Parts: sequence; structure tokens; C-alpha cells
Amino acid sequence: MEKISKNILTSLWEEKIKLAQYVINTTAEFTIPQLGYTIPGDNWTVYSHLHHIVWIDRMMRFSVPFSILASSLFPFKSLGEPDYALELEKVSRLYQTPSIPPGLGEIYVFKASTLNLTGVKTQKLIQLYSKWKASLQIAENYLLKLSEEDCRKKRFFSAVGVYSLPAGIELHVAHTTHYLHNNILPALSNSEFLEKK
Repeated sequence: MEKISKNILTSLWEEKIKLAQYVINTTAEFTIPQLGYTIPGDNWTVYSHLHHIVWIDRMMRFSVPFSILASSLFPFKSLGEPDYALELEKVSRLYQTPSIPPGLGEIYVFKASTLNLTGVKTQKLIQLYSKWKASLQIAENYLLKLSEEDCRKKRFFSAVGVYSLPAGIELHVAHTTHYLHNNILPALSNSEFLEKK
């Protein structure tokens, strides 16, 4: 049997990892004053938004193994490409997902273990991103060991519903992309933020 479901899962996971590296690269040179800056009209600092992105992703170290185990307790049907397309569309509507950053295709990081933190300047971000990397590695170890049948039948249990595993990963991609576009990237065009370099 062609490993369609496994390939979809792996592809989305690689996108998730590339997105994490993109966030790391984009924020690597942020200074402590910049991390403490609040964009006008916002209620959170830049660091608070980054912390939230990481915190949600760090939940995957629990949610992925729990979901895989809990799925065995329910007679879920086997899914295919049409099912994934519907669920991915549902996730997109849920977050009104912005487009993936254009530079993602130029990032050649495919596994959590190879996320590169060497360019990060502040200890505060190094500590945050080290925890992010470790949590993604835990989730990855579970996901990449799944068989084709597992990928079709296992589900992802989240606070917003039960999804296929690919859609579960897409939930995290959508969350990161949403906060990146709405709360991190706008800082880069804010003159007061840039002056705190």
C-alpha cells in the first residue's frame, strides 16, 4: 500500500519544524528591550507572544502520545486524502490562517533535533527555544514511528476538537502562523521597536 497518509503526516510535520526555525531566525537578534516592547494597541509584549507560541507547541509533548494511546480505545474509521482535505480546510477556517511565510522554502531543517539556535543572542530566548526544541523532539519521536495504518486511524485530541493526525499538526502550524503574522512580524516595521535594538 502506498504510504499516502504517512507522507502527508511527514510533510506537515516538516512544515511545522521549518516554521519553528523561521520564528527562531526572525527573532534571533531581538534584544531584551525589544522583547519587553508592547506594540501600540496590543496588550502583550513581544516576548509574551513568543512564549505563547512556544507554550502551545510544548503541549504536543503530552498531547501527541496521549492522542496516539487514546485513539486505540475508540473504533475510528480509516481516513484518506479526501478526509484530510476537509479537515485541513476546517482548521484553516478556525484560525483564518494567514499564508505561510515566503522564506520557508529556503529553510533546510526537517527534524526537531536539527533546529538551529546558534544565532540566538539573548539567554532568555535561548532558554525558551531550547525547551521548544526538546518538546518538539518528543512529539516527533512518536509521530515518525507510526505506520501507514496508524496514520489513517489514529486521531489528535485537542481543546477544539478531535482531528486526524495531519489536521492536528496543522492546528499547531496555524496557531504559530497566526501569532507570527499578527503579533511578531508587525514589530519589525515599528520604528520605536527598531530603536530598541
